[in-house]
Amino acid sequence: MKRESINFHQTFYPNFDYIGKILDISNGESKRTINEISYITGIPTGESSGKVQPHIKYCEYMNLIYAKIIDGTYILERTELGELIYQEDSYFSEKLSRLICHFFLTSEHYGSELWYFAYRCLQEKYGNRITKQVIEHDIFNNFGKSTKMTAYNSCYSSMQSLGVLELIDFQNDVLIFKEFIYKDEYFYGILYTIFKELKAYDNKRSEFTVDELFTKLKWNYAMNWSQDRTMKLLEKAFDDGWIDLNRQLVPTTIMLKRNINDVIGLIYSELI
Repeated sequence: MKRESINFHQTFYPNFDYIGKILDISNGESKRTINEISYITGIPTGESSGKVQPHIKYCEYMNLIYAKIIDGTYILERTELGELIYQEDSYFSEKLSRLICHFFLTSEHYGSELWYFAYRCLQEKYGNRITKQVIEHDIFNNFGKSTKMTAYNSCYSSMQSLGVLELIDFQNDVLIFKEFIYKDEYFYGILYTIFKELKAYDNKRSEFTVDELFTKLKWNYAMNWSQDRTMKLLEKAFDDGWIDLNRQLVPTTIMLKRNINDVIGLIYSELI
């Protein structure tokens, strides 16, 4: 994970109308300034702040684009995942697309430090009920600075963002993390994130322990799932021939049997 400012969001939550527009222009060739990107996409910007730069960062953290800055101009290029979503669901109308973006945004290796800490780490520490005051206190202790949580809170409450996933229920000053309701149509997208996060953790291995998935990567917390609930998903992946599970070892090991490229092409295959 890159060590970058936890205030990258500039108090703006990720709006998928804007993310879709950035994805649209990310051809890997054009060099554009922030003002030019704003003019083409209609995403507002200003002299000292604006929504273009935060949304470029959101796209990077969601594993949708690569961004290069050369002499004040941006070259944006879609990742393999970004290209797939651009072809299959460019308006992010499917929950599956936003769920995958949420996984990467909160990932230790791909995502934002702030989102990883506030979503996965604090949920592991405190459980599924956390007050806003505790989150703000722990963020200051961890990063040595404070940040306005408006963007984070709106990210999980706004229907223009990740609110459609119904992951967090906001009750006064308490955030309640709700178990994500699984459907089989999400299986390959979720499996893709497992493969990507494990290989990002150690690209030289194909065998990992469930402890690494649960404790090192905190992967299950992205869906607010218990370890037992996550094991049911792993058992389905085992039954379908994607992984081997060796339950005779303690902790149980996960062996990746297939290539990640076999997974990505199936992400949208189960949608009705």
